[in-house]
Amino acid sequence: MFCWISNAEKDGFGKIVHVEGSRAIIEYFDSPAIEVRHRISVPVSAIRRKRLGSNTRVFTFNEISNQWRIGRVRDDDGEGVEVRLAHKQDIYLPYEQVFVRWKRPIEDPVGFLGNFVTETPQYAEARSGFMSNYVFQRGAAFGISALLSSSIELESHQIEVVRRVLTDHTQRYLLADEVGLGKTIEAGIVIRQTVLDDMRGHRIIVLVPRELVSQWREELIVRFGLLDFLDESVFVLPQEDSEELRDVSRNLSLLVIDEAHHLTAENATESVRRVYSLVGDLAQRAERLLLLSATPILRNEGGFLRMLNLLDPVVYPIEDLDGFLAKVTNRQALAETVAALDPSNSLFMDSALDDLLDRLPNDPRLAELTRTLKEKLLDIPDETDQDFCAAVRQLRAHISETYRLNRRILRNRRTQIEGLTPERKGAELWQVEDSLMERIEAALEDWRVGASLAAGALSTDGASEMEEFYWDAVRSLFENLPGFSRACAQRLDGIDSGTLVSFDGEQSLLDSIIRTVGVEYWMTNRLERLYRGLGTLPDAAKAVIFCANEENADQIFRYLKDRRVNVVRQGDGDYQERAEAPTWQEFLTAPEVRAIVCDQRAEEGINLQGGIKVIVHFDLPLQPNRIEQRIGRVDRYGSGNPVPSYVLLDRASPLQMAWFRILDDGLGVFDRSISSLQYLVEAEIGSLVRSLIYEGAEGFDALRERLAGASGAVVRELRLIDQQDALDQLSPVPEQELDELFDADADWKEISDAMTYWIEKTLLFDKVKLPRPNGKLSVDDPFRFHYCPPDAGSGQPTLIPLSEFLDEFLGAIDFDAPGNRSSRPQSYPYVAHRPSAVKRRVRPLRYGTEFVESIRLFSELDVRGRSYAMWRQVFGQFQPMGIRTCLRFDFLVETYLDEAQAVLVQQQHRANESAHSSLARRGDTLFRPTVIQVWLNDEGDELPEVFVEQYLAPRYAKEGGDGYIDKNLDISYLAAFKRWSPDILTNWTERCERMRDKAKAIVKARPELLERQKDSLGRAVAEDEIRYAQLCTRIQSLDGREATAEAEQLALERSLNEALHRGISSPSIKVDVAGVVFLTSEPVSLLEGFVREQG
Repeated sequence: MFCWISNAEKDGFGKIVHVEGSRAIIEYFDSPAIEVRHRISVPVSAIRRKRLGSNTRVFTFNEISNQWRIGRVRDDDGEGVEVRLAHKQDIYLPYEQVFVRWKRPIEDPVGFLGNFVTETPQYAEARSGFMSNYVFQRGAAFGISALLSSSIELESHQIEVVRRVLTDHTQRYLLADEVGLGKTIEAGIVIRQTVLDDMRGHRIIVLVPRELVSQWREELIVRFGLLDFLDESVFVLPQEDSEELRDVSRNLSLLVIDEAHHLTAENATESVRRVYSLVGDLAQRAERLLLLSATPILRNEGGFLRMLNLLDPVVYPIEDLDGFLAKVTNRQALAETVAALDPSNSLFMDSALDDLLDRLPNDPRLAELTRTLKEKLLDIPDETDQDFCAAVRQLRAHISETYRLNRRILRNRRTQIEGLTPERKGAELWQVEDSLMERIEAALEDWRVGASLAAGALSTDGASEMEEFYWDAVRSLFENLPGFSRACAQRLDGIDSGTLVSFDGEQSLLDSIIRTVGVEYWMTNRLERLYRGLGTLPDAAKAVIFCANEENADQIFRYLKDRRVNVVRQGDGDYQERAEAPTWQEFLTAPEVRAIVCDQRAEEGINLQGGIKVIVHFDLPLQPNRIEQRIGRVDRYGSGNPVPSYVLLDRASPLQMAWFRILDDGLGVFDRSISSLQYLVEAEIGSLVRSLIYEGAEGFDALRERLAGASGAVVRELRLIDQQDALDQLSPVPEQELDELFDADADWKEISDAMTYWIEKTLLFDKVKLPRPNGKLSVDDPFRFHYCPPDAGSGQPTLIPLSEFLDEFLGAIDFDAPGNRSSRPQSYPYVAHRPSAVKRRVRPLRYGTEFVESIRLFSELDVRGRSYAMWRQVFGQFQPMGIRTCLRFDFLVETYLDEAQAVLVQQQHRANESAHSSLARRGDTLFRPTVIQVWLNDEGDELPEVFVEQYLAPRYAKEGGDGYIDKNLDISYLAAFKRWSPDILTNWTERCERMRDKAKAIVKARPELLERQKDSLGRAVAEDEIRYAQLCTRIQSLDGREATAEAEQLALERSLNEALHRGISSPSIKVDVAGVVFLTSEPVSLLEGFVREQG
């Protein structure tokens, strides 16, 4: 009987051949060509007896005819198997006469052809088209299967980041792209790739701020197709110490920490420090680590060191802050020099180049690049001169790669990348008339004057209480007027009870403030102004309305609803882990929804980019970084149109106007991102907390003057940050490097045809299109693949056993699909056209998609499509009774990786899926895999291309084609052939093997392959020499632990690269398809008499 072995299910069906005591001998079947079966001894307790499912592919040997035959299971009754052979011949066989291939890829299908175990040529034709297209996509995507299979737009800078991460055998990186450039997309691709690298064994934790949990889950489901793995093996958790985090943190394949600076801040609370300690332990135990943070180094050196400590605690010990500070300081001088390397600065660049040579005298490559650039400067080049600009880029790229703070910091900047993020379009004021704010601020100003005069006579604690109260009062005045009243009332109560120190007349002043406040009147006027303002927006614009608290947001939502504005409210449900679509998604997808009302929770929690969006600030929090976060919900990767801001401001409010001018003129937050200024902002606002009570609105004006202008603090800070970041930024990827990827992905019709011919037309999955939304026409309609069981009653059954489909198609079956049944499961929706996939939020049909990967794995295990024999009658082209034997071999040619794998195991003592997969991607990047087809005549000579195109390339046509008709030669026809013309098939097994070897020799000598090997090696060696030079120079510039770590890395890189180069020089060349075509002008009816005689 057949069985599975516990903990060895991946090997598939074995057969119990002998039991003795507590142990049993299990036999696995590979191929008819292999006479010695693979046998293992296992405990009887490990055996799980299994009946063969309907449609399971089986082999049986007919001793009378001395031939192997193929059939499919109709029934397994526990004692034997009913098998359907060709021509609907049903036989019942005992288990010892039935063989099922184990789940190991077929290494060489020539053994099947040599033993006349063949299938219809349609299988080979369809499978070859599928595999060739799959391999082409794989090569174009550098072996990164998660890249093409994610529902994302393909962007060059993101591709370069994930390529660097996923081709590195040590995947521990800080993704530091500026805000809005798509770090989440980059991390999502890495997460998806980790899943695809080990579908059953991965375990991933994504730690994010609590308010981002829902957003991350949505991204992983919609963009990266990981619904089936969420909460099973992929966990999105808040950055908090919890039992769940501790429970799921064992055997981590990947740990991702978003907004990592939240955990590493120097002023973090004790609870955050505990989480950091826990995360530090997890980070060291995880196979791979990704940190996401756009936070700058300047003014954050301690926090940045703590982030680097998570990547490598040996090289970056937390206690060495002084050493790290010195390193950052020393880099600044170099950064200033590098900043002068700009094509627009050509007239003054000589002195900067001399300064570089003085600072870095031990860098031979820098000296060479500098000399080249100096020669170009002699011609006084224009700043648009392409050769000159290229020379500047090369020099800057070398400096960045060699002297970056850490080579595992990957940073892209907005200045390098055009068109991905929209411009900010400034701010327009929507002024509110007669809102009582003039009287409220006047009353508060009276209190401030009295308090500031009295503060000098109070104790330090008493003065501090007043300073903090005034700051909180102004903050509440800006964000929450009811809260402002409560704050005043609470201070009054504290004074009355004697717990707070006051000054003469303060109680009267506070009473006056409280009496002046009219919350309802103030809110009514602001709501009416908001409504009028929304009415002035373009019809196509959608408004994101932000306010600082939930109470105001609820009032705004109800008011606009009552005024018949089609508006949604970002609400509590958006942050719950629930299946239904959150309201912000409705705002993005429903054309009729004009606005969404958001409170402070949405400032970090949701992405609202795309289309024509405007931001309406119902209030202006006294924290510039919150304004930045608001605009950042819309001003980010994937947007297109410039983003204007509209600000509600009380006309007669000196404080509000002064604060707006800080934001607009001082910081410029409405015109550009200030995310990199967060530490400058925190420092300046921190000083304002104590001083505002003494200066009032004039304190705001003074801050604006310090910040604004060409020599202001903001410009100076941005210059320093820009110079530091320039040392760490990635060089832009030349577009031509990615042309093949973009071209391959754009040819979606070819992808669709190749995939569906094998999956739908041949393996007989039913392709069912989904209804079009609102009946609208689309470029490409989404569809599902439906499994058709043998007893469906209509149509042909799918050629994969149902049990195998359910067990092996991980992540590909949508068990919740409408109308889904256990006997007729459906795939997730797919679409071949990438823009349609992104727009419709479905999965692209590509290399790497779970369904496609499962089909590919099936195609490597199953004999269908691997060998065939065909009679092709070509009318009037050959001599009477003449037959030309033409043998076909398809070879998969790819980098040989075994040596490189051995190097990694030897030097790092690792052989996990992650390391193997990264090496495979590295091999694909250096030398793209390809399928090469060779046709031989019966003498072993390669057939001319013209002959192949005319007689052998036309598609299989059993009903007849243009001047020819085909017949599949199954075992009965091959047996008849042997009787009709014995000489043609004499020593057939040996001939097939000999022809395979000749074909392989032809492949190795193919000029186009040799040229590809030469080009690949040339590029690889040139890139390696540059990289080695950079690493050697970097090592010289370092000391201690860093120098040792880089030296070890360099040694490993050399060994790995040398092994990979040998793997390109002597690539893996494996037969994928073996077939034979007998060309003749005679009809196949010549054989039919012999077939009938066999009976």
